[in-house]
Amino acid sequence: MEGPGTDGQVEVSVILPVRNEEKNIEKVVEELYGVLKRLGLSHEVIAVHIPGRDRSWDVLLDLAKRYDHFYPVNMRYLRFKGLQKGYQYMLGFSLAKGKRIVQMDSDYQDDPGDLPKFLKKLDEGYDLVVGWKQDRKDPFFYTLTSKIQNAITRVMSGITIHDKNCGFKAYTRAAMQAVNLHGMNYRDIPLQLVSKGFRVAEVPIVNRVRIGGTSNFNFMNRLIGGTVDFLAAVFMSLMGDAPFRLWGGLGISLGVAGAGGFVIFALWVLVLSNRVGLNWWVFLWVALSLLSTLAGLVLFSIGVLAEYMRSLREYRLDDYAILDDPGGIVKERGYSG
Repeated sequence: MEGPGTDGQVEVSVILPVRNEEKNIEKVVEELYGVLKRLGLSHEVIAVHIPGRDRSWDVLLDLAKRYDHFYPVNMRYLRFKGLQKGYQYMLGFSLAKGKRIVQMDSDYQDDPGDLPKFLKKLDEGYDLVVGWKQDRKDPFFYTLTSKIQNAITRVMSGITIHDKNCGFKAYTRAAMQAVNLHGMNYRDIPLQLVSKGFRVAEVPIVNRVRIGGTSNFNFMNRLIGGTVDFLAAVFMSLMGDAPFRLWGGLGISLGVAGAGGFVIFALWVLVLSNRVGLNWWVFLWVALSLLSTLAGLVLFSIGVLAEYMRSLREYRLDDYAILDDPGGIVKERGYSG
């Protein structure tokens, strides 16, 4: 088995988020190491575990004794009490030394045999490769929420992939470093990376039935939580690194609409007020115009404040993914990315 090179970097890092997967994780790791051995690439496997109801951690400790370059980590993110899958990913990303990073679920539904497809697609020049589950074995409501979420994503964002929340993904190192996860927004990693200019592709993958255990997510969590998280991701992608573009733009639009409403009202007073009385809809028109103007002023002020706060943040070297440094000057002067 090939491990890290002399510089500590490996060809492939695999991140496995683990919670209540005692009956599944051993088989997943066994198959994964079989695939990695056939590929002949230097590698590491990082299993990021969150305490749950079963003995998953004990199984991981046993696997660490049996497999080289297998690193289990037991964690809990202290600032968020809910399901912490996104924070598992972020810890795994921060520890990974791979030139290419693969994440896959540990519930046995992802087939490690599909891993070469992801690496091949990355070699074609894509930055993120997302799995597209074929002949899904999930319960009906699980599949239904997935279809609804993906349909909304395609309509609102233009991203044409079929399964944005598939747990089987592969990244270039630059794309991985650009991911910023919090709360439950790991569902919208493709949208986040597309908004930053990265190329995204998908590959069809096998979807298998769990050996044991049940999903950590339910119907309401996926439908309502997923929709709210997606809307937040849309706003963040629109705002990007220039918050005034979003909030200031909305404020100016509402302000112009409100001002236009007052202009129309003024013209109405000058031309028609002698022939038509002040009906209820006239007062409604004025009220809506006033509301639009005030909302525009508020959003404009938010945009100015957000832009000012953004200007106070200094750029740092770790804001950048260094794609090439032939002279070694960036690494020499304190950047290790």
